[in-house]
Amino acid sequence: MSGFFALLLSGALLLFGSAQPPGRSCYFNDEEHRVFAGAPKSDGQISLTFDDGPHEEYTEEILDILKEYHVKATFFIIGENAQRHPQIVQRIKREGHCIGNHTYSHDHIARQSKETFLQDVRKNQQLLEHYTAECTLFRPPEGVCDEKVLSVSNDFDYDIILWTVDTGDWRAPAKEQIVQTVLDHVKSGDIILMHDYVAGKSHTPDALRVLLPQLLEQGYTFVTVKDLIA
Repeated sequence: MSGFFALLLSGALLLFGSAQPPGRSCYFNDEEHRVFAGAPKSDGQISLTFDDGPHEEYTEEILDILKEYHVKATFFIIGENAQRHPQIVQRIKREGHCIGNHTYSHDHIARQSKETFLQDVRKNQQLLEHYTAECTLFRPPEGVCDEKVLSVSNDFDYDIILWTVDTGDWRAPAKEQIVQTVLDHVKSGDIILMHDYVAGKSHTPDALRVLLPQLLEQGYTFVTVKDLIA
């Protein structure tokens, strides 16, 4: 199976297999198409990524925890939420974290024409340019990585960032489950998928308070995605 068609399959698995348990994803690197799910030769480095924010409560709490442990992360921001909370986006950038495009509306890619999808990406890119001149990372909603996504991402000269470890925190599981999922599956070079915006009560901040000291004690170094794949 070619790299391209394997990417199509992996995107379809995520899109139609939402009942999959959290853990290691089926994604892999396809450098020809600038798609990254991790960095095998990372020498103990890992990346925390947060999708769908900013959220008025959870993003601020997550930023406080990251600051406490001197950890840098990558936030894939939805434009609609950024417009509601511009001061939080400013804080993300000010504190040295990396910002990526997660579309303006987070609409289902399969429902969008290529032109509609392109406009959704462009609208968010233009918004994020007010905060950072270095928005070169794109995470497609739901991890869908089909021909439309590859083409539009190429138009914007993006690296497409998927993940290696899915915490499943968007389902709002208990703190203990999020922690155990990461500890059971993490390895050097991983990109860990978390969310700073979930529907309902999020236990992600509480899980971070447990995970960060444990992973640091195990010798992992946290870097932004940009640094991980450099």
